Amino acid sequence: MSPQGMIPATSRCGKVYGRHSNSLDVNSKVCGVCNGRLVALGRFNQDGTPAAVRAPTPYSIFVKEHFSAAKARCPAGTPHKEVMRVLADKWKTKRKVNDTTSQHDLQERFSHQLSIRD
Repeated sequence: MSPQGMIPATSRCGKVYGRHSNSLDVNSKVCGVCNGRLVALGRFNQDGTPAAVRAPTPYSIFVKEHFSAAKARCPAGTPHKEVMRVLADKWKTKRKVNDTTSQHDLQERFSHQLSIRD
């Protein structure tokens, strides 16, 4: 089996516990073989090479920045699904404004280039 995901290993016997996620709490769990502390080795691809850390997407950054404000505007007890729907609608509106602005900027640049040629 090739390693992948988060791989905790023990500090004593070196036994490796392969996991697809951070499902083992390395601070509270111990090795079943030697009772040694578990040490997180990091994330690995299926071929065993260390996995690259991906940058957050613009949408995930947007949600992180606006979630608490959106949740505060919703009535108490609003399900997470509804708060995310509000954020998704706000994201769509923001994207439309940005796309319109980008198209307008491109048109201005393009028309400026045409006037230079004439």
